[in-house]
Amino acid sequence: MGVNEKDMMRENKSLDTADQAKMLSRIVGRKRFILVTSAIHMPRSMALFHKFGMDPIPAPTNYMVVKQSRFHPGMLFPDSRSLHSMEAAIHEYLGLIWMHVQR
Repeated sequence: MGVNEKDMMRENKSLDTADQAKMLSRIVGRKRFILVTSAIHMPRSMALFHKFGMDPIPAPTNYMVVKQSRFHPGMLFPDSRSLHSMEAAIHEYLGLIWMHVQR
């Protein structure tokens, strides 16, 4: 997307988002940076990065919104996509709760 690879950092050694925030706080300190992650994961990511004293610029990706054209009866019943969305939402909400409990 036009970003120079020298300006990017991929982090793949952390065990979870909190570990990632801690690790990156040592590298970037108080410098602003662009945080790229899934849109559903962004609120928890931002909260954890703020907790470690950083102020990233959010760049959410991988939105889960699907445009529906017309109503049809199948929309009244859950499908695998709905279950996946629900699982992701529950995971993020539990993560936010856990983050606040650990303070």
